[in-house]
Order: sequence, then structure tokens, then C-alpha cells
Amino acid sequence: MKGLLIKDFYTVAPQIKIFLLMGVVIALSTSGEMVPFIVLYASMLSMTAMAYDEQCKWGVFADMLPCSAFDSVFCKYLLGWAVVAIMEVLCFASQLIYSVIIGGGSAMEVALMQVLYISIAMILQAINLPLMFLFGVEKGRIWFMLFNIAAVVLSFGASEKLAEDAPGVSLPFPAAVGAAALLAVLASVVSVFLSVKFYNKNR
Repeated sequence: MKGLLIKDFYTVAPQIKIFLLMGVVIALSTSGEMVPFIVLYASMLSMTAMAYDEQCKWGVFADMLPCSAFDSVFCKYLLGWAVVAIMEVLCFASQLIYSVIIGGGSAMEVALMQVLYISIAMILQAINLPLMFLFGVEKGRIWFMLFNIAAVVLSFGASEKLAEDAPGVSLPFPAAVGAAALLAVLASVVSVFLSVKFYNKNR
């Protein structure tokens, strides 16, 4: 698996360099509005690696290597998590400067926000990658976009309904972040096994 992960890093190295440069500039030049977008886009670099694999028919060669389907799938998740972690370190440092040193905010609030961003990125990747392995990168992107549109519409409807039924009632922020983190871990576990199943199906 280590070799597969190194291969993926080399494959998307140019994109990672450009992305990290943009991420550093955005993280250090804003007060935090763009940080969620940086983290979320970072989780999608694994999709870029899959697109390159699909174009060069990597799967045919991978079948001849001494690596399991789990190894081939899990390295894509590791790639996304690794890039998200790198971006989070940069964003966390910049947000500490803006929110705590300059703005007088709380370091705990900054940390909780970063955990929330990581959780959302993991959930999106957990949804995205099985679609890529099932339908292929191009069709998977379309399904992912449709899913996002449906999720946004449903979330707005649900939030309005909850606001009407239970005005003034909300989950404490730390508890909400903890729930999001737990959901992200569970979604990732289920996602990996689904991706392995779809990968074997399309071999």
C-alpha cells in the first residue's frame, strides 16, 4: 500500500503544489471565510488521482501487482485524508493568529471549527469515492453533483421545519462537532467497504 500511496502522490504532485500555494495564500489573507472551501477541495484530490488512473488504464496493471483490492481502494482515502490534514495544519495556524491573537477569540472555538471542517471533508469524500468506483470518474462526478444539490435542498427544508417545530432549541456546538466527527468516522468505514465492493465488481 505504501508504494500505491507514493504513486498517487507523484501523480497529483503538480496539483498538490499549486493547491497548497493557493491554500497558504488564502489561509493567511482571510479571516476564515475561505477555509472551509480549501479543506473541502483538498479532500477531492483523491478524485484527481482516480481520473489519472482511469485514463491510463491503471486497473489492468494493478491486477498484476501483489496488492489487494483493499490496498488499491484505501490508498485513495489516505491520499485525501493526508492532503486535508496538511491543509488543516496551515488553516489552524492562520486562524489562531486571526481569531486568538488579533481578534481575541478562543483557541478552543478555532479547534472545534477545524474539527468540523475535517469532519465535513471526510463525509464528502466518503460519499464521493464509492460513486467514483461504481460509475467511473466522469459519471461519478455527475452523481456526486446531483447528490449535493439534493442534500442542500433537503437540508434547507429540514432546517426550516425544525425551526418551526422547536424554536430556540439547538444542540450545543461542541456536542454538534462531536456528532459530526463520529458520523465522519462511521461514514468513512462504510464508504471504504462499499468502494472495495464496487472496485471488485468493475475489475
